[in-house]
Amino acid sequence: MKSFEERLDKVLLKEDRKPKTGIWYYLWLKPKWKLWTYTYEDKHPSHLEAWQILAEDIANHYNLSDEKLEELKEVPYGLPRGRVDNNIPDFPTFFTSNKWYILHGDDFPLSKAGEIKRIVSIFNLVYVVNDVEVKVIGHEMMDPKHQERIQEILGPIPYDSK
Repeated sequence: MKSFEERLDKVLLKEDRKPKTGIWYYLWLKPKWKLWTYTYEDKHPSHLEAWQILAEDIANHYNLSDEKLEELKEVPYGLPRGRVDNNIPDFPTFFTSNKWYILHGDDFPLSKAGEIKRIVSIFNLVYVVNDVEVKVIGHEMMDPKHQERIQEILGPIPYDSK
């Protein structure tokens, strides 16, 4: 019989250890927040593109009319969101490609430390954790007008559930 170490090495070799880039949203699906993530290799959808699909999921959860769905699709920046990347051409003065970045708007609805750990795990950043930098950037911050409009459509949202 093979040793524990040999069997563990076999398991670890099968595991995909490659860090992943991607985007995330926190969705308020009453009665709780749900972290939605999308990792990508080639296609890099924007939050706006992802929101068009996520709005449909939210509308289904709340049994919204088609009219309300269309209104929801118009406010893609009203829920917490962020991204993981290591090559950010839009921000060349801040970022280098030999690091991994967790970019967010500093508006986590749950414990920031706990959610950063979840994101590190989901995006396989645990294997490059010494090269990960967590950054707050304005681009990922929620838009107050979108927040207000989403609450008009869905009802009150506990943005700070910590």
